[in-house]
Amino acid sequence: DKLRGETAIRPVANPLIERIRSAHGALRQGDFTSSEAIYREILEGSPRNPDALHGMGTMLLQQGRAEEAIPYLEQAIDSGKVPGQFYINLAVALEQSGQVGKALKVLKRGVSQHRDDARLHQALGVFLYNRSRDAEALRSLEKAAKLEPDLPRLPLMLGDIHIKYQRYDQALDCYQRHLKQVPDDVRVTTRVAFLLGNAGRHQEVLDLLIPLHEAGSTDPDVCNNIGSALILMGRLDDAEPYIMQAYELDPSRWEFNANVAGLHMANERLDAAVTLFERLKEQYPDNPQPATDLALAYVRLGRLDDALREIIEITEAHPEHDPAWVALGMLRMSQVKYKEAADAF
Repeated sequence: DKLRGETAIRPVANPLIERIRSAHGALRQGDFTSSEAIYREILEGSPRNPDALHGMGTMLLQQGRAEEAIPYLEQAIDSGKVPGQFYINLAVALEQSGQVGKALKVLKRGVSQHRDDARLHQALGVFLYNRSRDAEALRSLEKAAKLEPDLPRLPLMLGDIHIKYQRYDQALDCYQRHLKQVPDDVRVTTRVAFLLGNAGRHQEVLDLLIPLHEAGSTDPDVCNNIGSALILMGRLDDAEPYIMQAYELDPSRWEFNANVAGLHMANERLDAAVTLFERLKEQYPDNPQPATDLALAYVRLGRLDDALREIIEITEAHPEHDPAWVALGMLRMSQVKYKEAADAF
C-alpha cells in the first residue's frame, strides 16, 4: 500500500504550517525535488520539527532510499507523541534495509503508544503474517478488525489465515466481506467458490461463477470450479466443456488433468483415463494421489495385479495417504483376504 503522510498536530507559527503543507502537497504529487527542498529549508530552522522530519524520511523512502530515510524517521518518533503512521513508515524503512528485528520492535512500540490505531495493528499483523507467525498475526489483525472492520485488504488477510487453520466458515465470511470492497477480485471469488463447494453448496458456486464465465473470464480456476460443481451435482455432460476448457487454458495443472481423467472414467473412456493418470504419476512422483487414481483406473479395467502393485507402493511410500489404504482394503476384499482388508481399513 502507498506510504501515508500524516501531520503531528503542534501549536506552531502559521507560516511554518503553510510551508509544511506545501511540502506535503509536493510529495503527494510526486514532486520529490520541490518537497525535499522545502523540508530541508524547514529543518535548517527547526531541526526537531516532527512533521518535517517525517516528511523528509517518507520522501526518501518513496524513492527507495530507505537507509537515508531511517535517521529522519527515527528522530520524528523520538520527538514526542506522533501519529501511528510515523511508526509504520519507520518500520517499512527498517524492513527494506534488512533490519527486520528492529522493524518489529518499532511496530510493537507504536501499538503500545496507540492502542486504538487500527492501521498500526494491521501493519503489525501483516509483518507477522509475512513471516509465517500466523497465530500472532491473527491476534493483531482481529484487533484491527474490531477497531475498523472495513480497512482495505484486512478481511482478505484474515481469510488467508483462517483457511490455513481449516476454519472454512470464518474464511468464507472474511472473503465475502473482501468482495464487498473489491467485487472484481477474481482470485478471491474462486476461493469463495471453493469454500462453497467444500460445504456442498454447489448451486451457489454456479450462481457465483457462471456470470464471470459468461462475461468472458479466461481464469482456468473459474472454469474448473464450475465443472467440479456440476460433476458433484451429477451433471457430467454439462461439466465436460468447463473441465476441458480449464485443462486447455492451463494443461500444466495436475488437478485439471485429474479432472479430465475423472471424466474419462465416468464416461467409461478407461484407456484414456489410464494414459492421463500414468503421465501424472510420472510428472508428480511425490504426490500420492495420481498413483492412487491410476490404481483405481486399473481396477476398472480389470488389471488387478497392476492395481495391487501400485497401491502397495503408495502405502509404503506415503503411509499417511488414507485413500490408498481404502483402495487396498477394497482390493483385498475382492481377493477374499478379509484380515488384510480389515488391517488396511
